Amino acid sequence: MLRWLKKRAGAHFAIVALFVIPMLGMLSIVPNDQQPYLSKIRLWFDGWEYLSVDSRISFGRKATASPQLVFLTIDPPSIALDVLDSQTIAASKTLALMQSRGFPFPREVYAEACNRLIDAGAKTVTFDLIFQKPFPTDSIFEQVLEKYRDHVVIGINYSDDSNSYGLPPPSLLPSEDPMDDRLGFLNYWLDSDNIIRRTQYRSNVDYENHHAGAEKLPMLYSLAALTIQKAGHGDLVPNDFQPRQIRYAGYSRFATYSFYKIFDPDSWKKDFKNGEYFRDKIVLVGPAGNWAKDQFETPIGFINRAEIHINA
Repeated sequence: MLRWLKKRAGAHFAIVALFVIPMLGMLSIVPNDQQPYLSKIRLWFDGWEYLSVDSRISFGRKATASPQLVFLTIDPPSIALDVLDSQTIAASKTLALMQSRGFPFPREVYAEACNRLIDAGAKTVTFDLIFQKPFPTDSIFEQVLEKYRDHVVIGINYSDDSNSYGLPPPSLLPSEDPMDDRLGFLNYWLDSDNIIRRTQYRSNVDYENHHAGAEKLPMLYSLAALTIQKAGHGDLVPNDFQPRQIRYAGYSRFATYSFYKIFDPDSWKKDFKNGEYFRDKIVLVGPAGNWAKDQFETPIGFINRAEIHINA
């Protein structure tokens, strides 16, 4: 048997040289308009890789849905407040503001959410929201963001060309520093078939634009990574730029409540045990539902971006 293999070693090498090596070269080519044929080959191989990844995610062992994670959804009931009677709304300044102003809510609504949740013992309160435009009541929210800076995270976005960040206004972030330790980027980069399978936990503008030495510059946390870091699990966050596959726990596997309930006295008492429920919890506040147009395709179907953060 060994003698037979030795005789044919040259032929085996020729096969590798003629077929396998060129194929590997094709795989390294980035799809572009100037090389449409090779781009199609790359996409074909990507498709098989994605099929393998999706099969493992769909049929393999799911990640455990941590009971520490709570999703407070800005959903239609939280916007319309049609599940509450007028007396309940009138008795709450925050609910009255939510009803009279509508969404996006006045910034003092989010300030009161921080006060209520963090005072109840929540480890972190993270907002899957972008606060780009100034509002008259920004100073109220800014004071709360400073007061609880070790426990709160808000979102920013890379621009479409990845050359800059969309920062909150100076009325919320006086320093205008993209590396402020309360800012986490919301972006996920799609695979070639427009599905989100991977996440980056750290990044910066230089890395996204392929500049040499990017790894030596300050790195920004993703929203999910910064939340985990502030919750006391920073050792779990990779300190590099490498994208990693998301091990999805599944759709709607985490404790989920409508955002308005934390301001409804009856829900605060019955559902949240006067706030005790939130002790040591990691709380994410974000939009949910088709109304927000904030859903993305993943291997487990279309889900809200906020749920991708929770799974990441």
